[in-house]
Amino acid sequence: MGQYEYPDTVNFESSTNVLIGLDTTQPNNLWQIGTPHKILFDSAYTRPNAMVTDTLNYYPANNTSSFQFTLYDSAFLMFGFHNWQNQATEINFMHKYDTDTLYDGGYIEFSIDSGSSWTNVDAFTPWVYNYSGNLYDGTHGFTGSSNGWRNCLFYLNWCSGGVTHIPASAIIRFTFKSDSINTNKEGWIIDNIRWRSGYCEGVKENATNNEITLYPNPCASQLIIDNGKLIIKEIHIYNVLGGEILKQVQNDQSETIDVSKLPSGLYFAELLTDGSVGSPTIVRRKFVKE
Repeated sequence: MGQYEYPDTVNFESSTNVLIGLDTTQPNNLWQIGTPHKILFDSAYTRPNAMVTDTLNYYPANNTSSFQFTLYDSAFLMFGFHNWQNQATEINFMHKYDTDTLYDGGYIEFSIDSGSSWTNVDAFTPWVYNYSGNLYDGTHGFTGSSNGWRNCLFYLNWCSGGVTHIPASAIIRFTFKSDSINTNKEGWIIDNIRWRSGYCEGVKENATNNEITLYPNPCASQLIIDNGKLIIKEIHIYNVLGGEILKQVQNDQSETIDVSKLPSGLYFAELLTDGSVGSPTIVRRKFVKE
């Protein structure tokens, strides 16, 4: 994946919570957004709120609880239009889990057909459950104890796994399950879900990407693109809906773009450079117009 910022985050504090939904078909769904008040789950990673399998109580026996969020990633949608064979989406979050080892726990699935079918994320990222194992029903997931906060990162790699197109959206589902024995454990807590997109193969993205900066950011009228030793061949500016609103062919090392006529908001710059050894490199940055 290329070296650029996460364009979107769900931290359970802001309006992005509109992307979150509980599975209403589960009558005893444990998931709650709130401030945790347990022994091990004593605070959110980013306070005050997180998503928790009950903010106060241990999880019960014979429970299945799911929540999901819909991935409307503007960069994911926008850059997928260019070359879906080389597209991947990276998802990153912080979590703790405290469960009966190899019996209870949680797992992550995704759907690109509005929930008609689901695939465990280990199909694309086999190491995602490295610290854990199988639940009582054989599902590969997080089980046992995380021993504090852990970072979890996985990829949905659209250039493998039988996916034949970049979907307009993807649903990510987090499910917690317990068996018939009550063990007085705290369950699962999740915070700061972030995602971004990039190429997984075919287009070179390397450390030289870090030479490129946009400033000032936010900008009012002029956006300067300083790319150090690289030479920019083309500049494409997109809005959050993926529409190209500017294309410019350049050859200088420092570019100034007039953005004074753009409405205030978030934009994405896609830069085609000559690379560090002569092969083309695509670099992406986001910027805010005041």
